[in-house]
Amino acid sequence: MKKIALGLITLLMLQGCNSHDAKLIKTFLVNDVFKKYNNTTIAYEGYAFNATLNDIPIIEISNKDKIKSLEGYLDIASVRWRLLKPINGKDIKVQLQRRRIKEHDIGKIKSYEVKYNPLTEIKIETKKIRVEDKSILVNGSAMIIYKDVIDRVPVGDYVVSVTARGSKNWDRKEVFVQIREEDNVSKFL
Repeated sequence: MKKIALGLITLLMLQGCNSHDAKLIKTFLVNDVFKKYNNTTIAYEGYAFNATLNDIPIIEISNKDKIKSLEGYLDIASVRWRLLKPINGKDIKVQLQRRRIKEHDIGKIKSYEVKYNPLTEIKIETKKIRVEDKSILVNGSAMIIYKDVIDRVPVGDYVVSVTARGSKNWDRKEVFVQIREEDNVSKFL
């Protein structure tokens, strides 16, 4: 109980500080409270939603030591998830489903973002597309922005960050994913 009180006091002392470091410290303190005192969920570590890539489920990692590709990854502690099977890098379909967890409910999922972090030196080719961003209005009209999109994710091992933004909060899964050629993928299915 003393640790919670100390964490909350420190959190209150940092309220007036606007620096990036203070925001990170606040996040870690809040996450520590969830990790130590709430066994049902861990905030901001992917437990508030389920996800699939190409209809293959994302599951929790039981033993990171068996995944050799993660050995050199700088933020290995954040990778708590893996894709059940390797997938092909063409036309990856992402599906999210909210989990109703009382302690960390993100609400109805409004949008999501996917980032691919290669675990080896891989050049990812992107192209820019023009899209309307209805969350930004200029003279009453949606703003036109350019987004980088990927036609095909190259073969390799990745940590894929899937961030879900809900009506109440957000959550993120850091997922170990293997992208393989189509012939090699079918061997696993």
